[in-house]
Parts: sequence; structure tokens; C-alpha cells
Amino acid sequence: MNSMKISKQPLFVLFALMAYLRKANALFADQPLEVAVSKIAFIRLLKETQMVDKSTRGLYHNLEMLEKKKLILYDNKLLQLTEKGLTKAREMEEALSPYLDLLQKISAVKTSGQTHLKVE
Repeated sequence: MNSMKISKQPLFVLFALMAYLRKANALFADQPLEVAVSKIAFIRLLKETQMVDKSTRGLYHNLEMLEKKKLILYDNKLLQLTEKGLTKAREMEEALSPYLDLLQKISAVKTSGQTHLKVE
């Protein structure tokens, strides 16, 4: 078993793939379909979000590394998460969940004329 640590950028790419596939699959929730995405379409999506500062080649490299670690599957020119990759992405989601929930709750708080913030 390959126990080499995975750096932040490939983990970010893995998480993004899970999020994208989840959203795409939700569009077909009433159909017996499972969505997959091509490498180039997924890389374009990542670049459009402006959340990654890697070059296109760097993103390809991240995907290749995730494939070598058996976290994603590249089959018939389409990307899919493996069970291992889905488990890893869900672990990240679970770890981030309390922080994301907090951000949502803070954003949802309606501020009146009074505020608890002191600006100096």
C-alpha cells in the first residue's frame, strides 16, 4: 500500500472533483445515471473558478498523481472517484463541515442598528 502523503493541491483537486460530480449527479437524481467528466472539462472548470493557481499542466499532474494513488479513475477519457477517493473526500468534507456551518450561520445573522463589533 502506498502511504505517501498527499499535498494540499491534489487534495483540493480531489475535493473539487467530488463536489462537481455530486452537483452534476444531482441534476440527474431521477435518472439511473452517474456522471463522469473529461480531464480537460474538469481542468477548465477549475481554472474558471480562479481557485487554483496551477498551470493546466500542473493540474494534469495533480490528476495523474491522484490516479496513481487510486483515488480517481481515468477510464474511457473520463474522470471518476474511486471508493477510496470518495472516502478521502468525504473525510475532508466532514473535517471542514463545522467551519463551513459556522460561516453560514454568521452570514445568516441579521445585524440591526446595534452591532457587537467595535471598529477602531
